[in-house]
Amino acid sequence: MKVLLAHPGKQHSFETAKALKDAGVFYKYITTVYDKEGSLTHMFKNLLRGKNLKKANTRNCPYLNDDDVIQIYEWCGLLVLLVSKIPFLSKLYFHLNLSLSNYFADKVAKIAVKENVDAIIVYDGISRKGTEYIKKHAPQIKTIMDVSISMRPFMKANFEKDMDKYHHNGFHKEDAYLWKAMYENVIRNELKFVDYFFAPSNVVARSLEYCGVEKEKIIIVPYGVDISKFKFYSKEFKNNKPLKFIYVGQISYRKGLHHLLKILATYDKDTVLISLAGAYKEDDNIYRTFKNISNINFMGYVTRDVLAKEYQTSDVFVLPSLGEGFAMVILEALSTGTPVLISNLAGGDDAIENYQNGIVYDALSEDALKEKIDWFLNNRDKIPEMSMKARQTALKYTWDEYHKKYAIELKKILEDE
Repeated sequence: MKVLLAHPGKQHSFETAKALKDAGVFYKYITTVYDKEGSLTHMFKNLLRGKNLKKANTRNCPYLNDDDVIQIYEWCGLLVLLVSKIPFLSKLYFHLNLSLSNYFADKVAKIAVKENVDAIIVYDGISRKGTEYIKKHAPQIKTIMDVSISMRPFMKANFEKDMDKYHHNGFHKEDAYLWKAMYENVIRNELKFVDYFFAPSNVVARSLEYCGVEKEKIIIVPYGVDISKFKFYSKEFKNNKPLKFIYVGQISYRKGLHHLLKILATYDKDTVLISLAGAYKEDDNIYRTFKNISNINFMGYVTRDVLAKEYQTSDVFVLPSLGEGFAMVILEALSTGTPVLISNLAGGDDAIENYQNGIVYDALSEDALKEKIDWFLNNRDKIPEMSMKARQTALKYTWDEYHKKYAIELKKILEDE
């Protein structure tokens, strides 16, 4: 059996490659930007320093040999990465990234047909016309989509509910493309040529069903966490210090920060603090609105080693997202022994037992979020025990477990005639 794995970026695809290796069905990994001998990526990496160099060093999979990797459109991939770093080129980035995804998918599909593989794994938002080409020219090839985030039409529906309820238009400004009929049609149409879907959470599974995918085609395999990188650090009962929250991710409406920061701004800095680790733009409405609030600290982008320490020194991790797949930061927090406060659209609620290792609340209710924040304030003595249970949960969600489950489910697909 030969399974081709293709991703123009990275995400968790290196771990998927390991799962394929473990299953004995790995053929090749196709991508754009990858650090191997002789590549442009490897050459340009030598010019980088600091955080950029650390990020570049992650573009190499420890489970693969250089011969396992096929690079296509590397120049385009590097250009997209460069443009993504320039705030005023955000619209150009969106169109460049979309074009790269389309060209990438078309090329990958032709490689799959030419190499006569048994199956191909692509990722949501990048298959476009690729799977249709495969089904026309080699219908025996099984097409599998690894869906990393809730489907956009499902998110759009929740965004509209939020805007109607709280009278704002933040999503229209931030994700205007979601309201273009052509874009939604592309998403729905590409699903028609996929045989199976791997989803990391029940939220993603629900979003696929919302888009018309049959439940029988959806396989749930949760992501994992590197428990050696995100080490356990026991929490102490600190009643005489502010309760410290940590948030990790982009500064955006999709992440629900317009709700969270509005609520936290009502507390004084001696009661509640929050540090937000994630890139932001100076002209973003959320940043401009809350940047001068004394108990809110925008840290900007931080590397994984720094992030691990931030988890350890925080009391609670919070993710109020309105559109997610299974945010891996949830597992990272749990691994460090940090209880979590997350919405029911963050994906990670599958791993949470309320008031034991964290709390899940209704993403569309500010009142529910405020209530859970107050619960942590009023029950700080329970945080040390929740910390222990958080780590115990993470031990069940390692990447080793992901590899095993993914391999088992993939073999079932390949053996299904």
